[in-house]
Amino acid sequence: MHTDFYPFPSLSTNRLLLRELQLTDDVAIQALRSNADVNTYLERPAAIDLAAARQFITSTNNRFANAEGLYWVITTPSSSQLMGTICLWNYQPADGSVEIGYELMPKYQRQGFMQEAIAAVITFAFTRIQANVIKAEVDVSNQPSIKALQKHGFTEIPHQRLHEILHFELRNK
Repeated sequence: MHTDFYPFPSLSTNRLLLRELQLTDDVAIQALRSNADVNTYLERPAAIDLAAARQFITSTNNRFANAEGLYWVITTPSSSQLMGTICLWNYQPADGSVEIGYELMPKYQRQGFMQEAIAAVITFAFTRIQANVIKAEVDVSNQPSIKALQKHGFTEIPHQRLHEILHFELRNK
């Protein structure tokens, strides 16, 4: 599995640009990571301040610099406004697996944006990283996320259910 990503790989779809997270995204990251609707199914603090948002950006970009993960900001080609984020992380070279994670501001949900972003990242993972499998963990109550994964061919791994978290996999064909 290939995990050298310098320079940062921007991705594009019909309506989206997935770009590198920047320090100038601090206010938007604070809003995203403090949004009660976004945090409903995530185990993290309910709100962060601007300093914590900046620290998150720095640590996330350090993970990229160390080839430990990729974290894209979801925008449109005509605007740099952060709509959400999507990432690949938890690389496991031994079995060729990587985990996907994503979040989207409520005003952009149910418009197909995340479907496009997930498709672009799946293609990237299987072609550029040469991953064998993409994994995801989803709260059992998060039906929109479960449906998004299923639409892209992810299947639930039934024996790996821990508490209220479902585990999904998509294998490279």
